[in-house]
Amino acid sequence: MTFGHPAALWGLLATVPVVALHILRSRRVQLVVSSVLGWDRIDRPAVATKPWQRLRWTIPLVLQLLVVAGICAALAGPGRDSGRRSAEQLIVLADTSASMGATDARANRVDEVRRIAERLIDDVGGEVTVSIIATGAPARIVASGLQASQAGAALGELRAGEGPFDAAGTGALARSLDRPDRSADVVLISDGGLDGRAIAQLPPGTRLDPVGSGERNVGITNVVVAPRGTAAHVTATVTNSWDRAEVVPVRIDVDGRTALTRSVKIAARSAAEVGADVPSGERIDVLADIDDLLTLDNHAYGVGPSASRLDVVLVGPDDPFLDALTGVRTDLAVQRLAGPTAPEAAAVLAEADLVIYNQVAVPESPTVPYVAIAPPGGTRAVAAGATLDDPIATLVRSDTELLDGLDLAGLAFADSQRLDAPGATTLIGSEATPLVVSGRDAAVPFVYLGTPLSHTNFGLLPAFAVFGDRVLTSLGRPDLAAGSLVVGDPLPIESGAKATVVSPAGTRTAVEPGMSPPELDRTGIWTVEIAGQGSRLVVVNPAPAESDVRPVARLAIPGVASGLQGDEVVVNDDLTPWLLAALLAVVAAEWWWSRRRRGVSRRQWRWAAIGRGAVAAAIVAAILAPTLTFDADEVAVVFVVDLSDSVGGGTAPASASSATPSRRLRTAPSRAWSRSAPRRESTPAWPSTWPGPARPP
Repeated sequence: MTFGHPAALWGLLATVPVVALHILRSRRVQLVVSSVLGWDRIDRPAVATKPWQRLRWTIPLVLQLLVVAGICAALAGPGRDSGRRSAEQLIVLADTSASMGATDARANRVDEVRRIAERLIDDVGGEVTVSIIATGAPARIVASGLQASQAGAALGELRAGEGPFDAAGTGALARSLDRPDRSADVVLISDGGLDGRAIAQLPPGTRLDPVGSGERNVGITNVVVAPRGTAAHVTATVTNSWDRAEVVPVRIDVDGRTALTRSVKIAARSAAEVGADVPSGERIDVLADIDDLLTLDNHAYGVGPSASRLDVVLVGPDDPFLDALTGVRTDLAVQRLAGPTAPEAAAVLAEADLVIYNQVAVPESPTVPYVAIAPPGGTRAVAAGATLDDPIATLVRSDTELLDGLDLAGLAFADSQRLDAPGATTLIGSEATPLVVSGRDAAVPFVYLGTPLSHTNFGLLPAFAVFGDRVLTSLGRPDLAAGSLVVGDPLPIESGAKATVVSPAGTRTAVEPGMSPPELDRTGIWTVEIAGQGSRLVVVNPAPAESDVRPVARLAIPGVASGLQGDEVVVNDDLTPWLLAALLAVVAAEWWWSRRRRGVSRRQWRWAAIGRGAVAAAIVAAILAPTLTFDADEVAVVFVVDLSDSVGGGTAPASASSATPSRRLRTAPSRAWSRSAPRRESTPAWPSTWPGPARPP
């Protein structure tokens, strides 16, 4: 037998006052009696008659000593070697993505996750630390470095979310919790359904503990709304993940009123589209009326096209790329000006929704959103310097709304202005200068390109059409909705904008300039109200992959099993519950025996009974193991130390820069640890010798 907390055995010293109470004289109550003849058969007094009488072993004394010894032993954490071994830390990746809301296991699959996690925690050693990560987007740490006895309570916080599996966030959090000085066992409790890219981001050696059994589910995986004259054309994709055909009634509501109801037959493991013209409206709901495993994906959202016209003014010389960009939009009314000083320019510019200044000067105080393409002298918000030849784009901000998901491999520039825009966001940049920036000129939003479109191959890339359409929409039509997002995606708000975000539940959140917008934590239609620009509708739909609820029993996760790695912890069977049960029986026996042979006053016995009841209540509470939550004052700190060659972390001798983090680590709290990794150097994805478009003579 072993003890997890042997220091608690010092409590055996409490047996001393118990013994002392049995050898000290009790205070007697004097009573007047008529005769003592009936006391002849009593061979010894019931209580001590001397101040320090000889200790006599009695059943109450033995039982009371057993109670004290049992309490001390229970506090010491008795255990017995089970013959099993475990890693020193257990990291549980609990899948809380949308598919885990499927109702084929108890209430849903997350309940099954809790049951499996409880079993894993019960099977580890008492010295093992347990961490729990909820993997639904955005991934978060539920518990970090807790003892196994404390981690079980954290499982109650797990809930099925509405977002996809956040593989990148889960992998990063798991690696941050994996202390390099201790062996780790990483367990993913999930219904599977991860693609190769998501699997590659999990820690090597992660093992899967599968959940789920059913697969009958039909979901709406895509909604597209397009203008059709004065009406709107809605196309919804309905996907069947079951191995049998389904007939699904689909309903389309426009602004809360039913516009269409139609049944569609979907073959097994396939998809079908439902298309129809409906009246124009602002909010569109597509619903599938079917009783399946997952209800979340039976409701998808969309927004109707705006009926207003967008007035765009092109100022400057003709450009084929701009002509192609504006020519495909049927909602654009395009006017042309030779320059901003033309006689009719003031009136035209004042009534425009968006102005594109192509290689011409931008007015000093613009009043409408604009796009500036290599204006001579820059603008009030962007200072333009000398021309830089052959800049290489080394920075592409794909986390911004304008560049999200765009493939800019092969992008090259012949030249560009040297830009200085401290208040703007660099969208594309080289090591020497920003190349494309966005921001605000006073209160007017703008996008600035440092080179003419004829001096770059940007206009030849497929991504240019998408980028240009986003620029026209975000600057000229802020009331248009952004494309459909999923839970966990960043809310598309410019960093310098003052806005109010309204969630589908009606909660309003003020976003000041420079603040991070609230995270998208639920599906529905979000409203972004930007000061001075009106409102924008943001559609958040369930991720299409979450509609496939078929459980997966195995995942091809690469790497050596995390496991023991040379360090192991003995797994002991906890004997505390058995000891507490026996202890409760001893307390009851001691109370019963003492009650039959009590030799004290009623008042003294009443207090003694209260004390025994308190001990019994404490034992029962320990058996039930209630959880008490307290705010912790400690903060775990993770130091990410760059040991790449550029700071002397490679084969070169340690430099002063690489030694500085080490000195800090030695003074860090005991709960802090460091993780070092070589920095990944980025290289251009295009040939650096590409000559680029011909420069003008």
